[in-house]
Amino acid sequence: MPITPNHSTMTGPKNATTRVSGNVEGGRLAFEVSDEGPGFDPENAVSPGTDGSGWGLFLVERLAHRWGVSQHEHATRVWFELRRG
Repeated sequence: MPITPNHSTMTGPKNATTRVSGNVEGGRLAFEVSDEGPGFDPENAVSPGTDGSGWGLFLVERLAHRWGVSQHEHATRVWFELRRG
C-alpha cells in the first residue's frame, strides 16, 4: 500500500519504527500508520509529486470515508476509514 513507504519516507527518520494497524468494525475498515517522525502539513501532502512519490495520502483523500493526521511531540499518526461493500 503506498501510504506505508510514503509515510516512512516523508515523516520518519531513517531509524524510526513505522507501525501499521488495522481492524474491521461493523461496516468499516479502520487503519492507522504512525512513526516517530517530526510530522508534516497534511494540506500540502495530498498531491502526488513529479518523482512518482506522494501517492499514499492522495489515494487516502479520495478513497477514505474519513481520515486525519495527529501530531504529538515525538510522533505522527495518519488514520483512515474505508467503508465495506
